[in-house]
Amino acid sequence: MFKVLLEGILWIFIERKAIKKTIKNGNEKIKTLLTEKNERIEKDPYIEIIKYKELLDREIITEDEFQLKKKELLNL
Repeated sequence: MFKVLLEGILWIFIERKAIKKTIKNGNEKIKTLLTEKNERIEKDPYIEIIKYKELLDREIITEDEFQLKKKELLNL
């Protein structure tokens, strides 16, 4: 009986460790995917133009500055 109990405890310990490893690997994958997505968004010129448009709308930059940056981002 003691052997069966010990095997059960050992099995639970092993399964718990495997579950933790799976969760950790899943979390790492999620972090990687989010980082890749954020990098793509940051490199997207249209997203950058939207950010500059917000600055223009808030009167933080001028129309000329906005147009200049837009041309630069669109490689015009």
